Amino acid sequence: MQADFHNSGKICLSATDFSLDSVPLPPQRHWHRLFVSIRAPPRCSRGNPSIFQWRGGMRCALSLLPDGPRPAGGVFPGWHGTRPLSSGESAAVSIPCSLTRCPDLPFPCPVSFFFPSMSDTPHTPPAFNLKNPCLARMKRAVKLSGEGSPKDTRHFEIDLRGSGMTYEPGDSLAVLPTNCPELVNDVLHALGATGDEPVKDATQREMTFREALTSICNLATPDKKFLNAIVERSGNAPELAKLLDPARKDQLIQHLHGRELIDFLHEFPDAKFQPQEFVSFCKRLLIRLYSISSSLKAHPDSVHLTVATVRYHTFGRDRKGVASTFLAERTVLNETVIPTFINAGKGFRLPSPDDDIPIIMCGPGTGIAPFRAFLQEREATQAKGKAWLFFGEISAKTDFFYAEEWDQYLKKGVLTRLDTAFSRDQEKKIYVQHRMVEAAEELWKWLEEGAIFYVCGDASRMAADVDDALHTAIEKAGGKTREEAVAYVEEMRKSKRYRRDVY
Repeated sequence: MQADFHNSGKICLSATDFSLDSVPLPPQRHWHRLFVSIRAPPRCSRGNPSIFQWRGGMRCALSLLPDGPRPAGGVFPGWHGTRPLSSGESAAVSIPCSLTRCPDLPFPCPVSFFFPSMSDTPHTPPAFNLKNPCLARMKRAVKLSGEGSPKDTRHFEIDLRGSGMTYEPGDSLAVLPTNCPELVNDVLHALGATGDEPVKDATQREMTFREALTSICNLATPDKKFLNAIVERSGNAPELAKLLDPARKDQLIQHLHGRELIDFLHEFPDAKFQPQEFVSFCKRLLIRLYSISSSLKAHPDSVHLTVATVRYHTFGRDRKGVASTFLAERTVLNETVIPTFINAGKGFRLPSPDDDIPIIMCGPGTGIAPFRAFLQEREATQAKGKAWLFFGEISAKTDFFYAEEWDQYLKKGVLTRLDTAFSRDQEKKIYVQHRMVEAAEELWKWLEEGAIFYVCGDASRMAADVDDALHTAIEKAGGKTREEAVAYVEEMRKSKRYRRDVY
């Protein structure tokens, strides 16, 4: 098989397999990144893991390294090469035939290899987003919660080698998960479907009903469109119909709390749906955003997450957080594809390492994630300013996440002070907001030195409690009235010295 390198920067061919031999390459300075695009028909959908989410034509970045090309997060684990090439030399490379396991992938299949630039301009990293995610894999997973903890918090490391994806401390990683197979089976059973029925998504891509329920449909959050469809199809839903009155919005929200679509299918079995109808009434499965807990300077080939696995029981059913259990239960190391992209946290950045500006970080639970990234970045850049960390969890024995790292940072001077609050290690529960008030004098001193105050974590309770404690500390140590403390905090906000990443 032969393919020529054209001035347009593309190598195009139709292949009876996925191999490509003797490819002339441009001069080395032009091929820091090579892209491959394989266009497959709509039936080759994201439900089949062997073809890696084609989306009507997939593009994947490949790094040409001294030891041969490497895949984007391992998408093509069998991609091979020999050595860097000079102008006029040829590369013997191949895409593994494991991609041909999909029985409905016809051949020839158009394949394109192209270089992003034929000039000496610097390489621009690929733009990953919801429509063009980075298809990565997890290379390491560690359970942080110790034996006896009621929580299940985990540390994940996702491989970015060869992808070109970059991030900054304060950014979040968007993860596009899949639904739990057991939940998908329950929905199929409730609808009397096999899962093999053909359906189309909103873009008219064809797939099986099971694939749509797994990767497209939001099965966790019923909305009014779906609930109205239940009322229209059931002869026994008068109370639900009343709750859909706009005047009863708060009551509807309360009724939906802890319920999923499967609950309404069980409660109203006479509400019948054809597979395509059901797909059209479902909201799209949403991405989940996780604060990144690593610095690219410390870990140039990976991105780290600190995730609490969500499991709970309501209305007679065990429930699972879609994304957290996708990562904890349904992701096989170095195998499962994880579609991801970066969500920039432009309002949650460190000061310049050359600026002698103190930082105060408050991150209980998984809210610690961005501050682990901050401290890794501070160590790598030898940042000048002081750093103070407030961390809280249930117990020091079972839930003191990254304790050894904090100890090392304290010894090295990367971290100036660490205050912890473990709520169940004493008779009276103590939280980070209590530690802030106890340290009011020192906290006020740092604020007066121009410190930036960061908080990350739960928005519903923790963030409000921390905000109140900040006002109290300023009022107490600064000798201010409540109104003056409110004005002081407001000025901190305006000058971007009060930064929040709450969810």
